[in-house]
Amino acid sequence: MRARLHFDRVAPGGITLPFLLVAPFLGLLAVGLLLYAGDIVLASRWHPALIGALHIYTIGFLLFTIAGVLLQIGPVLSARPALQDERVAARLRFVLGTGAVLLGCGLFHSMRVLLIPGVTLLALGLSAWLPIAIRGIGIARPTRALLIALTGLGIGAILGLRLALGHAFPSLGLPRHWTNIHAGWMLLGGIAPLVMAIGAVVIPMFQQTPVLPRFTKLLPATAFTGMLIAMLPRVAVIGWALAALALAVFAIVVLRAQTRRRNAGSDPTVALFRQAMLAALAGIIAWSAALVFPEWQHRLQWTGAVLLIAGFAGGSVHGMMLKIVPFLVRLRLQRTLWEHSRPALNLPAFQQLLPRKLSRAIAPLHGSAVVLLTIAAVTPNRYTFLAAMTLLGTAQLALGITAWSAVLRGAQFGAQTVARHDIEENTT
Repeated sequence: MRARLHFDRVAPGGITLPFLLVAPFLGLLAVGLLLYAGDIVLASRWHPALIGALHIYTIGFLLFTIAGVLLQIGPVLSARPALQDERVAARLRFVLGTGAVLLGCGLFHSMRVLLIPGVTLLALGLSAWLPIAIRGIGIARPTRALLIALTGLGIGAILGLRLALGHAFPSLGLPRHWTNIHAGWMLLGGIAPLVMAIGAVVIPMFQQTPVLPRFTKLLPATAFTGMLIAMLPRVAVIGWALAALALAVFAIVVLRAQTRRRNAGSDPTVALFRQAMLAALAGIIAWSAALVFPEWQHRLQWTGAVLLIAGFAGGSVHGMMLKIVPFLVRLRLQRTLWEHSRPALNLPAFQQLLPRKLSRAIAPLHGSAVVLLTIAAVTPNRYTFLAAMTLLGTAQLALGITAWSAVLRGAQFGAQTVARHDIEENTT
């Protein structure tokens, strides 16, 4: 049974679209910093340049996109009122985006003068965004999985802010043993359940697959429960295994559903999600192998992190944006035509709003980058790392240009439609 969607609850275009238009370029900034630092970041997971760039990517690209999407999809699923004040959304974007850049650059250069305002802005931004997102999601059954994912992100963010405070104020102490559980909550307890919850709705709708099996609705809660168990030292391994298993099952379900698509034609979103699910499975295998082969533990953990963060999380966000951006542009265009008393007929299809060649290049660019970065993690090689970062940066740039092109094409179509009807009315 497909989820019931309430499109009358869609937020104004100025709420979500700006998040999605800015996020790819924040990801590009993170890639640029890694290129500037060079392959030295592969030497240690604690290298300041790696930690800084990674936080710009995860907060500035992944979390920034998620923040915008949840303000939109929550009310559509729950039928609750969406955020209407575009000034509030603009303040959220400024605080979260600026906080991510300051925190990342502060960690990159180990500069307290940047860390302190970065932590402050992120704390303010998250404490403002979370209640707004929860209010739009509600606690009803259709959005329960989203609420679980949001709670996981909140727990991960609290742990992360505490670690950031340790960097900004050394006198508070830096509990490095929290790092793994912080990363786990953000990835397996927050982003993965969110992809599962949103994917259960958008994959059948946008990728023309059969409805996902009913048991997939339990997977976000399973991953969340696993991370709760992972916080208990004596049974931590069981918790990690449960959260990883939930993600692995979801990945297999999506891959199987994609083989049964009604339209077998090529689609960049389908390709990106296929790559993301394969990366999730490979990342889980790498992390599991790290427990069996201690002599390879460092490299296998590196490989798993690359596959799960850049491959799974990054690929999923790329894929969602290629559908959500043109979808929002069409809705905005429809409202604009209605406001001008013009018929909203023959609206451009999703693919007509996207630059065809550029949008189709994103999946191979991103996929190649993840493969090369995985190789660089296993066998540290300067040239492989630089090639991977170049491809990843190109994919981010292509995604940003594609999103902006969709908005501009929608605006152009709307202006032409209004002008054409004005001419027809004047001639009659």
